[in-house]
Amino acid sequence: AISQEVGRLAEHLQETFLGSDDVPGILARLESSGAHRAGSEMGSSGLEEVVRRELSAVVMALSQQQREMAEQQVGQVREEVGQTVRNELRGTSEQLQVQVEKFGDALDSGMNRFEQGVQKVIGEKGERGDKDSRRQNRTDRG
Repeated sequence: AISQEVGRLAEHLQETFLGSDDVPGILARLESSGAHRAGSEMGSSGLEEVVRRELSAVVMALSQQQREMAEQQVGQVREEVGQTVRNELRGTSEQLQVQVEKFGDALDSGMNRFEQGVQKVIGEKGERGDKDSRRQNRTDRG
């Protein structure tokens, strides 16, 4: 009866902790304890102690596995966040470059208009100056 119970518990542990590297060793020890119990009439306190130790080992193994998985997940999140930040920075940099180019084009256009306006003013003053000097020359002659 006890060996059947140990076998049932072993199957339950195996189903519950499937994938853990420590489970096969734990199950083997439980089965060995169950067989030993059946053969030597070990007291129930001895079996309880074996089960208690094995369950403690399972808890330790699962705790370690959980830590490793957490570290792996943190690494994945760090990588994903880093990639997202790099992509955002790249996009922002490209947008800034486009804006700088637009500003440069607008500045060039404004400077060209300003220079044309200055040339026009200089040209108009030059023409007025020529007309004024011709009038002055005519007045001086006359």
